Amino acid sequence: MNILMGLRLWHSQQLPGGLQGLVLNPIFKENLRIALLGGGKPWADDTSQLGPDKHARDIPSLDKYAMERWEVVLHFMVGSPSAAVSQDLAQLLIQAGLMKR
Repeated sequence: MNILMGLRLWHSQQLPGGLQGLVLNPIFKENLRIALLGGGKPWADDTSQLGPDKHARDIPSLDKYAMERWEVVLHFMVGSPSAAVSQDLAQLLIQAGLMKR
């Protein structure tokens, strides 16, 4: 919490009713909303010259891929010997408290 306050992402403020609370920095809040939900200004003015995406995928194939990867993660978490994930993902699961060493 102190790190987030040091970065000025949170700040302490008295809430209605007199209690102390933490409030998200309004600029960070807006930029986070844009990052998560989309919107904001485009990075390039005209993207029409890029042409169609050479690696475009349709929604059903993306859903199938996501489901397959999710199943691998679940199998890894229950200790299935056939499920292999990257070291980064294994560390993430451990640090998130979802698994133990």
